[in-house]
Amino acid sequence: MSLSSYSQDWYDAAREDLKISRGLQSVGETRFGTIYWSLDSVLRGIDAFVLRRHFLDDEDVFKLRRDLIRLGAVLMPFARAIQCLESKDTTPADVYLYWLAAVVAQLKDLIAKDDAAAQSKSKYVTTVKELIRGIANFRFTQLIQSAQSSDVYFTAFVLDPDNRGATILATPNPLAVQSITISLSGGHRVKEPAPLIRRVGLSLQQILQREYGTEYRPERTVEEAKKAMFEINPDIAHRTPTEALSALRLQLKNFLDGAEPFDHKRKPDEIPREWWRKLLDRDDADILTALAVKIFSSNPVSMPDERAMSTIGWMTPKVRNRKDVSTASNHMAIRGFNRMDAAKSKPVTVNWRDIRSTIHGKPSDGALNDQSAEETPALTPWIQQTMA
Repeated sequence: MSLSSYSQDWYDAAREDLKISRGLQSVGETRFGTIYWSLDSVLRGIDAFVLRRHFLDDEDVFKLRRDLIRLGAVLMPFARAIQCLESKDTTPADVYLYWLAAVVAQLKDLIAKDDAAAQSKSKYVTTVKELIRGIANFRFTQLIQSAQSSDVYFTAFVLDPDNRGATILATPNPLAVQSITISLSGGHRVKEPAPLIRRVGLSLQQILQREYGTEYRPERTVEEAKKAMFEINPDIAHRTPTEALSALRLQLKNFLDGAEPFDHKRKPDEIPREWWRKLLDRDDADILTALAVKIFSSNPVSMPDERAMSTIGWMTPKVRNRKDVSTASNHMAIRGFNRMDAAKSKPVTVNWRDIRSTIHGKPSDGALNDQSAEETPALTPWIQQTMA
C-alpha cells in the first residue's frame, strides 16, 4: 500500500469511518519482531479492507483473521521480549528473564493448552508445534547457552538476589523436551545433570580468568602482577588468582544459601547493581561482588548507542556538521541529564504475563487474570468474537 497513494487515501478514509486510530506498519529490518507488529496492524485495520457488501460473511476473510491470530500468538512473545530488551536499563539478567518468562513459558503454555484440547478444537497441527518448539530451543541454545557469552545471561539471572532459590531454576529451559536415559544401573540416571552451583561457578570462573588474563606471568613477581591488576580491576587486585578462585567458590555457596553477608533482600526500588555495590568493602564477599557489579554494569544491547547516534544526527544538521566530537558528546550528556527523572523511573517488566508466578511458582500481588495465549493485549478487541 505504501507504493500506491490512491489505495492509501481510500484506506485512511475507511479507517477514520471505523474509528481505527492507527494505520499499517511495514516489516522492517528486524524481521523476527516487526513481522508481528505488521501482522497486528493488519488485524487492527482489516475491517477497513473488507468490502462489506460482498465479503462481510466471506469464509476466506474469516480464515485470514483466524490464521493471523494464530500466527500472532506464536510471534507475540518474541516481539514483545525484543521490545522490552530495547530499554536503556536492560541488564544481562533481563535477557534470560524475558526469554524464560516472556517467550519460553508463554509458548509452553500455548502448546500445552493446544495439546489438551480435543482434536477438533486443536489450532495447531503436531508438525507445526514441533517446529515451534524446535525453533525456540535452537534460539535458546544459540543465545543463552552460547560458549562465547560464558553463560553470563543465566549467571546474571541467578545473581539477582530476588531469583536465587526460584523454582524455575530446576528447569532452565521449560520448553525443552525431557531427555530419556536408558541404563542398566537400577533405573537411575547414568549421569546426573550439572547442579546449579557448578554451572554458575564455571561461568564466573571463566569471567574471573579473563579479568586476570596473563598478568601473573612466570617472569613477573607477585608484587608486579598485583600492581598491574590495580590498573585493570582494583576490586580484585589484592588477591592472587588462586586466592580469588578459592574465595569465589566459598562466596558463591554462601550467596546461594542466603548466608551472611548475602542474607538481606533487595529493596523494591533497588537495582541489582546497587545491591551488590553495598558489599564491595566486605572481605568475605569481595570477589563475587566485583564480578557481579561488572556483570550488572554492562548493557547487552546496542539500542542506547543507536538512540544516541539518532540524537546526534538530530542535534547536528548540515550547517553544524563541523562540530567537534567532544562538543557533540557534551551536548549529549547535557541533554541526557536534563531528560533524567528519577521519580518516574520504573523497573522494566512485562505486562502480559505474571513473571513472579513463572519464576517462583506463586502469583504476585495484583497478578493478571489467566488469559488464553491467543487473547493477548496486543491484539484487537474483536479476537474473542472471531475465535468464538
